[in-house]
Amino acid sequence: MEQLVFPVTKKEAEKRGISYSSENNKNALFPSRLRTLRAEKGISQAAFAAALGVSKSTIGLYETGDTLPDAKTLYDMAKYFSVTSDYLLGLSDADKQEFHDFAEATHFSRLTLSNLAALSGDGIDNRPARRKRAAFEYLLITQEFSEIITLLQEYLDMKEIVWPKGNADKLLELYGDADKKISEITGGNLHIATSALLAETLLTKAQNQLRSAFEQVKENVDKCGGWKQYMPY
Repeated sequence: MEQLVFPVTKKEAEKRGISYSSENNKNALFPSRLRTLRAEKGISQAAFAAALGVSKSTIGLYETGDTLPDAKTLYDMAKYFSVTSDYLLGLSDADKQEFHDFAEATHFSRLTLSNLAALSGDGIDNRPARRKRAAFEYLLITQEFSEIITLLQEYLDMKEIVWPKGNADKLLELYGDADKKISEITGGNLHIATSALLAETLLTKAQNQLRSAFEQVKENVDKCGGWKQYMPY
């Protein structure tokens, strides 16, 4: 069942032709995001309630999906957590207004957007921030980086196919033994081609591409005045 954005009453569930479940209501997007935001801020329900001017039991009802806040309370929540109302309402996966357009274009998660902001210096235009931003940006625009992503997808596909949970080391050992025996029998003229070996080949290719990407970053930086302009001293 698709995740609900808001909890539904029994009457609403019947009208929409879906099963009513208090567990589904609790796991709806709005109460789930509210619980996560409060946990990340490290505050109790009582402290949150005091900040909003409501009772602790009301916060509990919001978080279990048993009731919904009015527009004013929603506004106060958004201000309190420094997020957009669109994020609370499930209209965007970007919690910060400055992330909204980028989130719409990329469909990246809130965590990814926050990490990207941190990697780019959080928008601060000082030398350490420019230093981080330059290295990251030049890496992203290399063709090698794009190929690394493709190789990673293929590598994960292969790992999913050939590596049973808990048996990866044993599986590689068996493949190695089989390959060794076949090689001995055929005088070294025949080897087995396996998905596991292909996965390792993809990993090696990705490592080589990463080295090439680093070299390309250095070349691009040199074209734009060199790395010294980003040095912290």
